[in-house]
Amino acid sequence: MRNSTHTLSDAAEQLLTELIAFPSTPGTDGKEILDWVSDYLKDYGLQVYRFPFPPADAQREHAENADAPANLFTTIGPQQDGGICLSAHLDVVPAAAENWTHPPFELTSEMGGADSHAGRRLFGRGTTDMKGFVALALAMVPEWLRQKRSRPIHLAFTLDEESGCRGAPFLIERLGHQVPRPDAVIVGEPTAMVPVIGHKGGTSCYTKIRGVPAHSSTPAEGASAIYIANDIINFLRSKADSLSRSKGQDSRFLPPHSTLSVGTIHGGTARNIIPEECRIVWEIRNLPGERPDEILNELEDKVQKEILSRYSPRFPQVDIETVITAEYPPLLPDSSSTALQYVREAGCDAEPKCVTFGTEAGHYQAAGISAVVWGPGNIAQAHIVDEYIDSQALAAYLKCMARL
Repeated sequence: MRNSTHTLSDAAEQLLTELIAFPSTPGTDGKEILDWVSDYLKDYGLQVYRFPFPPADAQREHAENADAPANLFTTIGPQQDGGICLSAHLDVVPAAAENWTHPPFELTSEMGGADSHAGRRLFGRGTTDMKGFVALALAMVPEWLRQKRSRPIHLAFTLDEESGCRGAPFLIERLGHQVPRPDAVIVGEPTAMVPVIGHKGGTSCYTKIRGVPAHSSTPAEGASAIYIANDIINFLRSKADSLSRSKGQDSRFLPPHSTLSVGTIHGGTARNIIPEECRIVWEIRNLPGERPDEILNELEDKVQKEILSRYSPRFPQVDIETVITAEYPPLLPDSSSTALQYVREAGCDAEPKCVTFGTEAGHYQAAGISAVVWGPGNIAQAHIVDEYIDSQALAAYLKCMARL
């Protein structure tokens, strides 16, 4: 290569500075960061495909006038099927600036503390998850172009991953039709450069309850949406407990069983009004081979046979609806996958593992494309206040990228 790895590291850090400055959080259309990445790729003569997709209903509640989000795709080398695709999402989780000691949307750095091998810590929302990987891929573009490759490298940049991997399926359906279809995909989520060959699936839901309002002095004249929500939460908690005791556990995951949890509950308008509405937001994270729809069916059965039947004689207007807002399939462990072979060719000999967190890799695998999760940084630094990535982690991964 014409440039040293040190020079490429400098270029990647400058690109990361630009990327961190975009507050590409859920509920935004990501237009600014999409435009910036697209223009960067076009400046190198690459053809960039931009595929819009519908915003989530949950987003529309908070951003009714937002334009549609989109995914980006480009190919370096032969414009043909095959080769490897590097996949990353451009969105990040929100950051409450008042809780940060470093500005979340400005790249700052300081020495890495006790671990002298870590180099500098680069702070900012998305440094680890996963704009650091994006910056490395963009920094490598001119080098890959100089190589006059016989096999293509594809770059896929998605949005709405943090909302439940919503963007990736809209991109995947274009592969092999409007753009080339790769042989394998590396999803560059932070894995400390250990290849991840398996992860759980995820289903995000909300259950909306409509009760009957009344004055709190005569509560029997109404049907409390919060009381009904309590019945549903008790069922979900009982189901979560039973999952933890299930026989079908897999020690490759931690915890080794499927999980269910309630994240938020909102309901009611005032102390002296029997609440008319309540909403529960909850999720399932299922082991490969286990089906989240079985839990959803059990909940619906309880709603129909036990809850609604109790209220319908007096309050037929009571209604309970569960809506899936996002879902992603598990990544089924495969220690002989084509994607893992690419990781090996890049110089990584770490033992593959399985993880609990979800990624877009399951969507690629479900579409018949070999996938592995492998990226710089540690998942423990993702989604936290003062998120950071070590400069040495970026430099080490860059060396592997140069071998792809």
